[in-house]
Amino acid sequence: MIARYRVAVLLALVLAACGGPPRTQTEVEPDRLDRLYKELADPLPRFDPTLLSGFRVLIDPGHGGTFRGTVGQDSLEESKVNLGVSLYLWGLLREAGAEVYLTRTVDRDFLTEADSALAFDLQKRVELVDSLAPDLFISIHHNAQPQRDAAYNRIETYYKAGDPASLDLAFAIHRHLMRNLGIDIGEVRQGNYYVLRNVAVPAVLGESSYLTHPPVEENLRLSRGHELEAEAYFLGILDYCRRGVPRIAALGPVDSIQTAVPTVTCRFEDRGGLGLDPDGVHMTVNGEAVAAVVAADGARASYPLPWDAPNGEYRIEVSARNLGGNTSPVASTHFRIDHAPALAALEARGLKVLAEPAAGADRATDDRSLDLELVGLDRPGIVREISQLLASSGVNVEELVTNRTSAPMSGDMLFEARAHMRVPAGTDIASLRAGLERLANDLVVEVKLEERGG
Repeated sequence: MIARYRVAVLLALVLAACGGPPRTQTEVEPDRLDRLYKELADPLPRFDPTLLSGFRVLIDPGHGGTFRGTVGQDSLEESKVNLGVSLYLWGLLREAGAEVYLTRTVDRDFLTEADSALAFDLQKRVELVDSLAPDLFISIHHNAQPQRDAAYNRIETYYKAGDPASLDLAFAIHRHLMRNLGIDIGEVRQGNYYVLRNVAVPAVLGESSYLTHPPVEENLRLSRGHELEAEAYFLGILDYCRRGVPRIAALGPVDSIQTAVPTVTCRFEDRGGLGLDPDGVHMTVNGEAVAAVVAADGARASYPLPWDAPNGEYRIEVSARNLGGNTSPVASTHFRIDHAPALAALEARGLKVLAEPAAGADRATDDRSLDLELVGLDRPGIVREISQLLASSGVNVEELVTNRTSAPMSGDMLFEARAHMRVPAGTDIASLRAGLERLANDLVVEVKLEERGG
């Protein structure tokens, strides 16, 4: 008997090596069967309504009604198993203080007489996500091997493609499914499923086992199998939420048309976490990574676009990682810079633009030369108001250099300007200086005016 068994195993290995899709496992070892859906490796916490207080979760029991999903070797329907696991998970999350919703609580679909397509059913689930705006969306499923290979079994956890928050959630859930269901093979994958790609929140679709694997089907006929799987999902969700759930609370500029080069600003929140990782902000402008400056309070970041940014369309994307290692969903905004040509823009700000002949041309020798330095918190209108005052005194700005920098302690944006100017003979410099000082007090900036020779 032992010899026949060894021959059978060797023959199976040879056939697998010769052709056809490789099988992950050809025989199920007894110790795996002993551990499959038997008991938790990780203990459940003492339930307390503060564990997940403030978190909103939407659970989606996959399929239902007309859509049975896959069917086990002995006719167990996936849609019923999905619902059983989801109901247990709903109860666990409620006991932990979360606000929990289900897309369905009975064996039903979302079809109508007017539309009986699968896409309509899936869109109704997406609309529930849109209306409830949960912090997390979990879609519960079970898989089948296409060739009905009874030996094939694994855990597959899918996340919303391109979303770092969904990836973090998927890894947290997958880790606990692997540890607690007694299944040794599994992977986390990007998922192109309708209910993942069309929602705007961190989203995971779990295929926690294969119903075409008879030992799985046998265990999931029992309520204890549903309960154990729900407990593994719960532990993964709890693990993820305990690390904090960051998000981009605000991202600007919000106006679609910008008539001047703007500064990109964003504000963060970290529900249940320890705050933002200062090195964890990732910002791109039209797909190119830029260095955003994080404020000292860790709740804001900014990036001033270059002063010579050309007219055109701009798309900004931002994500942020917290100190617990979780990353926010990617937030985006877009706008168009549409400002006047350079000279017109200067005149619009009150600067008088003069053209003069090249070197050697006559110039009045009695004009006086002044240097102006200005520094203060950046705000709209600084250049306009200063230049209007200078223009009223007949001052000609020959050279102007501006810059934006981050304040060392607060992280607020500072505006700096240096100008070389010429004033007509007879100009009252003391009156000009007094006027600048009054305006500086109104603008809360520092102004320094000095006369120099030449």
